[in-house]
Amino acid sequence: MDKVQQIPLYKQIKNRIVQDIRNQVYKPGGKIPTQEAFAKKYGVSRVTVRQAIVELVQSGVLYTQRGKGTFVRPLPLQYRGFNRLHGFSENVRKAGQRPASKVLRLDVVPADTKLAPPLMVDIGHPLVYVQRLRMVQHVPVTLENVYLNWSWVRDIDFPNELQDDVSLYELLKRRAGITFQYAEETIGAVLAGQEEARRLGVTQQDPILFIRRTTYVDERSPVEYCENYMRSDVHGIVIRYDEREGEDEDAFNTETETAEAVVSRPS
Repeated sequence: MDKVQQIPLYKQIKNRIVQDIRNQVYKPGGKIPTQEAFAKKYGVSRVTVRQAIVELVQSGVLYTQRGKGTFVRPLPLQYRGFNRLHGFSENVRKAGQRPASKVLRLDVVPADTKLAPPLMVDIGHPLVYVQRLRMVQHVPVTLENVYLNWSWVRDIDFPNELQDDVSLYELLKRRAGITFQYAEETIGAVLAGQEEARRLGVTQQDPILFIRRTTYVDERSPVEYCENYMRSDVHGIVIRYDEREGEDEDAFNTETETAEAVVSRPS
């Protein structure tokens, strides 16, 4: 442990434990060392270790069994987004996990100077706004803020049809005939604000991923714009790049720029 860093010792221990889980030192369903063992290993007090363990349990990374110890929860620490156009629910199911969603807000809002350009609409144009919490094995992993061009989805009765655990992409396809052809994403790092921390079950100022995404039905028709916050401790993205086009429907062919890590709140 680096006692000179501004990062509290218990957070350094949290990060070490998560890193060891990612590296399969502690495997899903397996038992982790005792608090006393961690305290001896890292040269800190048991109180410091306990705080780290408690937060990892609260965030869903670990779970405890009375009289038996603390164990690693079996979660997909790396999410293989071979085809991101398939959507969250389908990709999580393909990974053999159980997706779940909770609709937090559903409204019609006017496009402003931030939302109008990516959706290629005029300022004031109506947009359907959906905020959802996405979960895997009942553990929150992503806070989604989705904006849809109302002109494309006007016939959908969202309050009645977009219930918890309903796939948005399946609903768009079934009710509006929308099939997305490609998407543009930028991925960066931010620090969790108050709302993101509360919704995702992490500590405020913890590092999380921030993803801006515009999804198109063709080159001139963006239908969806998203601003998503994803936990980086239990959920990550693995993208495969393949030069073959049209040979493998799961190949994710794209040109990408290196994501810039930032520590300020996104505008």
